Amino acid sequence: MPAQVLALAQLSEAGTLAICVGAGVSRADRTGLPLGRELANRVHERLERALATMPVCDRDRLTSVADAVAAVAGDVPVQTAMCLAADFTTADPNYAHRVLALLLLEGAALIVTLNWDDCIERSSGGQVHGVVTDDDWVHLQGARLLKIHGCATRPSTILVTSTQLENPLTWARVDLPVLLATQNVVFLGLGDLPEYLRPAVTRTSASVTTVDRVWIVSRHVQSHWDQSPWSGIVTTLPPTNRLGMEADDFLDALLRSRLKLRLGMLLDSVDAPLRPAIQHMIDLVASSDALRIALWLREAAIRWQPGQPVILSPEALHALLAVAVLAKDDGLEIDEGGRFSVGPECFILLIARGKSASQVQREGLARARSARAGRYSQASQITVVCVGQLGPLDATAGDESVVDQVEDANVVDSPVGTVRFTSAETIIAAG
Repeated sequence: MPAQVLALAQLSEAGTLAICVGAGVSRADRTGLPLGRELANRVHERLERALATMPVCDRDRLTSVADAVAAVAGDVPVQTAMCLAADFTTADPNYAHRVLALLLLEGAALIVTLNWDDCIERSSGGQVHGVVTDDDWVHLQGARLLKIHGCATRPSTILVTSTQLENPLTWARVDLPVLLATQNVVFLGLGDLPEYLRPAVTRTSASVTTVDRVWIVSRHVQSHWDQSPWSGIVTTLPPTNRLGMEADDFLDALLRSRLKLRLGMLLDSVDAPLRPAIQHMIDLVASSDALRIALWLREAAIRWQPGQPVILSPEALHALLAVAVLAKDDGLEIDEGGRFSVGPECFILLIARGKSASQVQREGLARARSARAGRYSQASQITVVCVGQLGPLDATAGDESVVDQVEDANVVDSPVGTVRFTSAETIIAAG
C-alpha cells in the first residue's frame, strides 16, 4: 500500500480530505457509463432525430454539440437529450461508488462529483443526498454529495453548454471554493480530462491553497506525466502527489488504511495479553475486502445518522476489541447486519449511542429473528454483543414472547431460539 494513501487516511481522520470525482469512476466495469466522445455522439444522434434541422457542430465534442443546439433551440432539448443518452439513473453502481457513499455516511471526506449520474446516492440506500441547487446547499444536511454539473434525476439542473459550465450556480462558484481552501483535494477518475470538465477542474484545483494539497489518482499519471493534461493545469505538482492507481484500488486502500489506523490505535492502548487478538484483526483487515468490513461495522450501529462516523467512534473501538477477543483462537467470518461467527458460534454485534439497554435488546431480538430466516437457521444459540447501551442488559426487555427464563439473567428463550445478550466490556474483561 503506498505511503501516500496512509497519509491521506490520516487527513481524512483530521477532517481535511476532499475527493473530486470524474467520469472515469462511472465508466468502470459494472456501471459502464460513456465518456466524453461517446456521450457527445449519443447526444448528437438524439438531437438529430428530435430537431427539424441539426445545426453544424463537432459531434465528437460535447460542448460543441450542446452550444450549437442551445443557440437555436434553447437549453431544454440539450438537457433532455443528455439525460436520455445514457443510463444515468439506472446504471449499476460499482465498487468505487459504494466506497464513496460509505465515506460520505462516515463523514470521512468532502466529495464533489462532476458526473450527472446518481450511482453514489443509490449506493447509500437513499441516505446520501445530492446538492445541486443553491437551495440544496442551504437546506440539505447530513451526508451531502456536491454535484457541480447538476443531476440527471433533475434534468433542468444539467450543465453542459460552455456558458453553463463556465458559470455554475453560486454555491459551486463562490461557496465551494471557500470550503476547499482548507482541504486536501484528490482528483479521481479524471485521467483524460475531456474538454467539458476542464473549467470545473481548473476552478477546483485553483481553490486549494498550496499545490502540495492537490493529489491526482490515475493509472498513467506517474508514467506519462508530460503527456497528461494535468501537467498544464497543476504544473508544479510534486511527483509524490501523483498516484498511478485505478479508482477502485485507491479507494479500497484508503478505506483499509482508515481501518488499520483505528486498529493500530487499539493495539497501542491495550495490555499485552490482548495484543495478539488485535493483531489477528489487523491481519484480517489486510487480507479482506475493506468495504465489506467497514459496512459490517456501520450496519452494526443502531440508527446512527448519515454523516455521523461509526468507524472512528469509541464504541466501535470497544466493539472491535470484543470481537478480536472472541476470535483470537478461531476463525472470524462476518456477515450482513452486524452478524458474525467464530467457529460454530453465531453472534450479532450492536453498536449503540444514547440508546437504553431495552432499546438495544429489542433491536437485538429483531435482528436475531431475521438471522434465523437466513444463515443462522440452524444455530442453537445466538449471542448478541452490545456496545454503548445505557443501563444494564435485561433478559426480557422488549420481548413479549419469552417462554422461559434460565438462570443466566442475560439469556432468553424465544421463538427465535436461545438469544444471549452480553456486553463488550464483559467479553474484554474475560479476555
